Amino acid sequence: MDNEKLARIEEQVNGLRDDVVEIKDTIREQNVDMKTSLASVIQEISKVSERFVPRDQIMLMVQHRNERDDAQDSRLDKLEKKVDSLTAWRWYLAGAIALLGFIIVILGDVVSHLWK
Repeated sequence: MDNEKLARIEEQVNGLRDDVVEIKDTIREQNVDMKTSLASVIQEISKVSERFVPRDQIMLMVQHRNERDDAQDSRLDKLEKKVDSLTAWRWYLAGAIALLGFIIVILGDVVSHLWK
């Protein structure tokens, strides 16, 4: 009886495996179809957009955007360096204040022992 149940379960598992393989193949085919469709849509959009805006104009706009992005990146790098410098100074100052506080406490202890 257990062997029959086990055999039925194995048969069901094998059926599920076949279904999974079939589903994977279907997904692959649909993925290829979608990529092909997307490529054709992109080509059509490119053709239509060229009718409205000449390719040279598009290239100039892209170049201008890239130059603007480079300028912004340069400014951001400068600001980041300034912030890093200020952060370093903040830690130097915090360390100096901590050292000064430690020295004051030690000097206070020394002075209190001398006055006794």
